[in-house]
Amino acid sequence: MVAVALATHANSLGNGLPLDAGALVQGNPALRALTWSNLRTIFGSDYWSPMATNGLYRPLTTLSFLVNWTVLGNEGRPFGYHAVNVGLHVACCCAVLALFRRLGLAASAATLATLLFAVHPVTTEVVANVAGRADLLAALGVLLGVSCYARAASASGGARIAWEAAVAGSAVLAVLSKENGVVLLPLVIAWDVIVPAEPSAARERVRGPVLIGVVVAAMLASRWWVRASGYPPEASPLDNPILEASFWSGRATALGVVAQQAATLAWPAVLRADYSYDQIPVVRWGSGMAAGQVAAGAALLAGLAAAAWRTRRTRPALAFLLVWIAVSVLPSANLLVVIGSIRADRFLYLPLVGFAGALAIVAWGDGSARRRRIVSALGAVVVALGAARSMARNADWKDDLTLWQATVATSPRNAKAHRALGGALAERGAPGDREQAIREVETAIAIRPDYLHAWIDLAGHRLAEGVAASEHGDEASARTAYRRALHALDAAVPLDHAAARRFREAMRDRGHAPETIPDYGNTTLYQQLLVTRVRLGHWRGVLAAAATLQRLDPWAADPHVDASVALVKLSRLDDAAVELHQALVLGGTDAGSRLADVYRKLGDAAAGAIVQEGRGLALAGDHPLVRHHRCRALSELARRFEDAALAQPAQRLAAMARDACAAPAPNGPA
Repeated sequence: MVAVALATHANSLGNGLPLDAGALVQGNPALRALTWSNLRTIFGSDYWSPMATNGLYRPLTTLSFLVNWTVLGNEGRPFGYHAVNVGLHVACCCAVLALFRRLGLAASAATLATLLFAVHPVTTEVVANVAGRADLLAALGVLLGVSCYARAASASGGARIAWEAAVAGSAVLAVLSKENGVVLLPLVIAWDVIVPAEPSAARERVRGPVLIGVVVAAMLASRWWVRASGYPPEASPLDNPILEASFWSGRATALGVVAQQAATLAWPAVLRADYSYDQIPVVRWGSGMAAGQVAAGAALLAGLAAAAWRTRRTRPALAFLLVWIAVSVLPSANLLVVIGSIRADRFLYLPLVGFAGALAIVAWGDGSARRRRIVSALGAVVVALGAARSMARNADWKDDLTLWQATVATSPRNAKAHRALGGALAERGAPGDREQAIREVETAIAIRPDYLHAWIDLAGHRLAEGVAASEHGDEASARTAYRRALHALDAAVPLDHAAARRFREAMRDRGHAPETIPDYGNTTLYQQLLVTRVRLGHWRGVLAAAATLQRLDPWAADPHVDASVALVKLSRLDDAAVELHQALVLGGTDAGSRLADVYRKLGDAAAGAIVQEGRGLALAGDHPLVRHHRCRALSELARRFEDAALAQPAQRLAAMARDACAAPAPNGPA
């Protein structure tokens, strides 16, 4: 079994870090060193911090990435992360086999069921995708927790205490790796209710669930604290259209998704890395689809419950595995709680345990010699086909380009997939890729017209198109491309403003006073807007974009330099000097030389402002005009940092401003 699992997923070891893995590993500075500071960050922050905020709390998953980076020395190289994923999948397979044997399955039936689990194609998104580490760790915790609880239920004395401690440790692993680890609690309760065990005192029997309940409560409290102390989660209807559907329409859609997932378990011919808008349309009442989806999903869940009830006494192992399927599906089914995704193949990793075991029990039947031979032969074929399909699917996860090409091929109505494919093509940069990237992003916008990031990407591709044309001397084509980029950016700005309003409303709902809420916006959007307007010579527009960037990121020096360029073009030299003084304070690299040019343009009023110092030039700090510009620059910076609720730097800048403003202003323009 181990050899089959390794052979099936060995070709994933050469994959890169596509999809979320690149951000979670290479984009997380807390992975760079094993320090108390980084550990506090991991256990006290959102799973996606500092890249984003989505309300998830998975510190053990992030800790495992830290181990890869520092302890194992993998840093940003993908191989080690994939090797750990494959190893965890093998560990899960071993835990699955132990669980099946504990349930009383015959050795041959248990092995066949475990082989099906090992090679089933839905495991590829968990194993071949480094971000699937969360599912692997949570599944391992659940599997170990149930098995240890079964041992504890039949043990006594010190052995029972040891097994219960193992149950608690497994619960920690499960719930601190991914949210669906909470299914361990209902599963151990189901074990007590369904699976025969040696009699024990009621007080002893409830200790295991109580321990797990304490761990779950601690996780929920930690998650609540992290959510409350950070920015509001960025849940998007693009990822889960149920978020913007009515209650009943959303639940009907969710039931339909349950039916689709069951079909994928039974026949995994088509797999997708993403099911975002509008690959699974929201069910509209009054349509035949609505009735069919509700009936299929509801019948499936009701059938699992009914079958488990009917077989609880005669075939308890089957009943427990049917309960396992239903319980492990619910956390991600969008029926009880609407989550960030409408569907994902990785959500089926834990339900696959119950599916594989139940299928083996039903197929094995009475265990007669003839039936065993038939089932073993058919099982070998199924396992071989599953392994072949998994190996082919592993190759899709090689990099972002191969992954999104495969996703667009199977998900033509998926806006996110088209946009991501456009980004991957642009990054490759082969002849014709930019044109195809533009077509892909335009398709994404056609599917979802309010897709902010797609508009920004389209502007970026158009801007790159214009730069390329300009480098080849075709200024007419370049200006056409820049105007098209500006059109895309103008479409994106109101969408960004709407996102900012939602952010402010969410912050106010959390009790934040309006003056303490920081400015919110997409910096890439305004950086592109600034560059595009520079290319088109729209200098007042450059100033507006630079001002927005300065509010969004008070620490950035470049927007001040860019603003100075526009101010020089508008003959506002004093204002340009102030911007460059601000850039100098913030560490701008070429602000000094630009400032010297501005003072030369100011003529007699700035005579003596630039002095020779060694082999270079320096500002004359006691020159009245220099002091005046520095006074204005520091005062404005102090106000900007104060507006951004950055109290300590604002106080330091205010103190510097008081010193700079102590001398009288010069005669002349201010």
